[in-house]
Amino acid sequence: MGVKGEMQMSLISSNGQEVFREKVQAETGRNTWRFSQKNPLPVGTYVLVITGNKSRVSKKLYKS
Repeated sequence: MGVKGEMQMSLISSNGQEVFREKVQAETGRNTWRFSQKNPLPVGTYVLVITGNKSRVSKKLYKS
């Protein structure tokens, strides 16, 4: 995204349910984020949505 500031990251399942949400602080340049959750995600297709600073990016993810 190339923006600095607070970002919201959401993970949406293929049936439209938000299964995870977290606010993170992003810095200019490359940022790394590790997804961790107590219960493992089921196999399937998900959409990762990152919003903040008037920007929005979504990427399709596959969990096998």
